[in-house]
Amino acid sequence: MPITVFKPSIRRRDMDAVLSCLVSDQLGPGVMLQSFVGDVAKYLGLSGGSAVREYRRAISIVLRALGVGHGARVAVSVLAPSVYRDALVAAGCEVVLCDVEPDIPVIDPARIEAATTGGIDALIVHTTLGFVPNLAAIAEMGIPFVEDVSHGLGSHTGEKLCGTHGSYTVVGCEPSDVITTGGGAAILGAGRKERATIRAVLDGYTEDIIMPDMNAALGVTQIKEIEKFIARRKEIAGVFSRAVMASRHRVPVQHGEAENVFFAFPVLVESAVPEAQLYARKKNVTTVPAFAGSIYARMLEDADAPSDGGLETDGETTEVAPLDPAAFPNARRFFMRCILFPLYPSLGRNDVETIQRVLGTLP
Repeated sequence: MPITVFKPSIRRRDMDAVLSCLVSDQLGPGVMLQSFVGDVAKYLGLSGGSAVREYRRAISIVLRALGVGHGARVAVSVLAPSVYRDALVAAGCEVVLCDVEPDIPVIDPARIEAATTGGIDALIVHTTLGFVPNLAAIAEMGIPFVEDVSHGLGSHTGEKLCGTHGSYTVVGCEPSDVITTGGGAAILGAGRKERATIRAVLDGYTEDIIMPDMNAALGVTQIKEIEKFIARRKEIAGVFSRAVMASRHRVPVQHGEAENVFFAFPVLVESAVPEAQLYARKKNVTTVPAFAGSIYARMLEDADAPSDGGLETDGETTEVAPLDPAAFPNARRFFMRCILFPLYPSLGRNDVETIQRVLGTLP
């Protein structure tokens, strides 16, 4: 059976927690939801917030909490998930796309500064593939921003955890994220004011968007094991990195005192990507393009598709500038060359050894 790229680390104790909710008949939002949100907030040192069933919905809510709406200029990495572009366009915002750093696929502060000549109202800072942006430089700009640590929960700058620098924090809980509730996301505020704002925004929605206790119960057991998960990911990544060092390919490396979390194992392939993926597949190791779901990928698709000149939102048409690949040379390199190999805490020894051999012999 092929080794898949993403597999949630769900164990018997996780399922026991879910079954306990089923037996108690407490399936909707309740005590377990409060416990889960409280545990995540405590881990990050944030005030609190809530959690919802859908990651996409969480993004829309956090944008409303941040106060960005029609006409606001919001900067985001071109390699961030495409759902951010969709949510910003739906809110009537002007999306300001920024290139990533040369060595790691996160937003480059220098590109943000270049974009501020037209004024930036807010930023989206995503820990893409678990890598740590230059959060100190970003915070010094004085622009309100959202941190998304779905890929990088537990990563840090050397001084503070990622997710503790912005006004609001999104923690995705999809099966591919660092922790999972089976789907959805937590939305947290830095202080009491932000926490109250989240709750005020949520008052405008019906209860069915809130994460139910059955899912939250799984999240409670996951967040309690977060440090073990991170340590196991780091251990496996060390084995894989040594294997890649014996090849002509390379792995993006976090610079400075910051420490990333391995959301998956990224490899920058020096040969033809399809050839490398075919080789791995023949060895029963699944790989995926690292940025197939990014804004960059979506805009390339849009450029190839017939267009009527804009996107419809709230009865109006929002113009979206065409993507110029030359404007994002670092993102283009990552997009064209980076593939993800499986890396998750429940990988067994035999699977680790199989992937290690493939990485060491990758053509």
